[in-house]
Amino acid sequence: MVNISFAKTEHIDLISEFEKEYFNSEAYSKETILDIMKDNYILKNNTNIFVITDNEELVGYIIFHISDDFTDIYKIFIRDKDRRSGYGHLLIEQILNLCKRYNSKKIMVEVRKNNIFAINFYEKNNFKLISERLNYYNDPKDDALIYERIVE
Repeated sequence: MVNISFAKTEHIDLISEFEKEYFNSEAYSKETILDIMKDNYILKNNTNIFVITDNEELVGYIIFHISDDFTDIYKIFIRDKDRRSGYGHLLIEQILNLCKRYNSKKIMVEVRKNNIFAINFYEKNNFKLISERLNYYNDPKDDALIYERIVE
């Protein structure tokens, strides 16, 4: 059974492992994850982590911040073997529902220009390219693309 909930203490180690394995130099440390989680359950004007599980097994997570007028997605992750299974879409739908609940008007996300998989994912989920930041990322060097989805 698929479930989306706030990240809990038992998820920290696995989230930390996924961060190290998949995000390299942009990985959040275990301490950063703990710091974000200390204020979980305070949704508005705070950074939160939702996890998605299937049969109680962690398959992914989303780190986000809802403010008064917009929501930032800092990271969304689905483990390799579960990609293209709809889990990422479910996380986006969860964030959309929260945005509507808290009157947040748009969702913003930044992605590496060479991350074609992520770009395709966001575009399939109705995000539109609105800006580009040249040479934004290091290790490896890359541009950032800024995507936006209006909450309707």
